[in-house]
Amino acid sequence: MIKIKRCSKCKKEKGTANFSSHKTKKDGLQSQCKPCNAESRKESVERTQSKPCTACGHPERGIGQSTCVDCTNLRSAMYRYNLTEERARELRDQDHCDACGRTEDGIKGDARLHIDHCHDEGHVRGVLCHYCNVALGSLLDDPIRIEKLKMYINNANYRYDEQNTLEAG
Repeated sequence: MIKIKRCSKCKKEKGTANFSSHKTKKDGLQSQCKPCNAESRKESVERTQSKPCTACGHPERGIGQSTCVDCTNLRSAMYRYNLTEERARELRDQDHCDACGRTEDGIKGDARLHIDHCHDEGHVRGVLCHYCNVALGSLLDDPIRIEKLKMYINNANYRYDEQNTLEAG
């Protein structure tokens, strides 16, 4: 026997298979049918996105956010690394890698600058490009391992110029 339920939005009676589950509802189902619920969510996202950021006034918010993407990322960095807003802005506004000097323009693809932090102590060390961040993580932040790798590469018969391209050697 098929159970019937009335959608609170379109007012049509439909089989319960047309309603998503909802643990807190008495009958265990959403009050709106799946198509109406999808439409309501889409309208809600469009309504919120068209409003300005509550923090800086930027005309577009992040999807499902009250703030724009930049403000969301800034607040996330403040809480994740226990930073003041001033320090978080300083790190976010930095335009180069503290290790190699690369700028975001010099990084291929969607790679970007990252806030680097010590995983053991939790303190922020600076800003690294994607490549330096991955390399440091792969080397387990171990200074001895990093030094050994430096000695290995220096002992090889290859030399690199300032653009990190191989020179005849």
